[in-house]
Amino acid sequence: MRRIYAGIVSLGLVLAFIAPAPALAATGTFPSQWNMFREQVASQKMIGVLLGTSYDYPAWVRYITFGQVHKTATRAVIPVTVTTRGNSTFRGTLVTRKYNGKWYFYSMTLGDAEGSGPGFINGISIVPMPTGFTSSVVHTAITQQTAHQSLVAGIVSGGYRRLTVLHHTNNWGTRTIDVRLYGGTRAPVVGRVVAYRKRASSGSMYWFISVLK
Repeated sequence: MRRIYAGIVSLGLVLAFIAPAPALAATGTFPSQWNMFREQVASQKMIGVLLGTSYDYPAWVRYITFGQVHKTATRAVIPVTVTTRGNSTFRGTLVTRKYNGKWYFYSMTLGDAEGSGPGFINGISIVPMPTGFTSSVVHTAITQQTAHQSLVAGIVSGGYRRLTVLHHTNNWGTRTIDVRLYGGTRAPVVGRVVAYRKRASSGSMYWFISVLK
């Protein structure tokens, strides 16, 4: 299955992504760095469209509409409809996972199923993994998402039914997307999606979602 997937960030945040960090296993307190890394690698197409990294401007995301949340004690699966700046639409599935009472973004897939079928093992995508990254690639993302729970929890709870992209800002190795969330049981709010860029050993560039805050 193809994966879709989604202000100025300080230099200190970028350096935190580069510095080595100890591995965080999925112990019930934090998600597995390896699983989160694999899911974001598999979601490069959507991350790029959300961040506006491609040159195909009409394909950039205008807004994402969240459908009915299917939630268990440890996972929320949310059908979404993505509308682009060129007024095309397609369906996807947003997945978040819960550890120690906190929600973490995992992936957004093109289509209606999540974590099943020949493209997955135990709910994790089977994709070629790039080399040249340390565990710090997602360590800071986990730390940031742990500290900023309000907006992602609002999506999971049905508090927000739509995310509209307002503005893109570029910085050295990072990108920030100003967004507006509204349409649910919570009052409308403006937030930010923060992402960072890393180069693999092959020279290919990868984007990783750090946080929605």
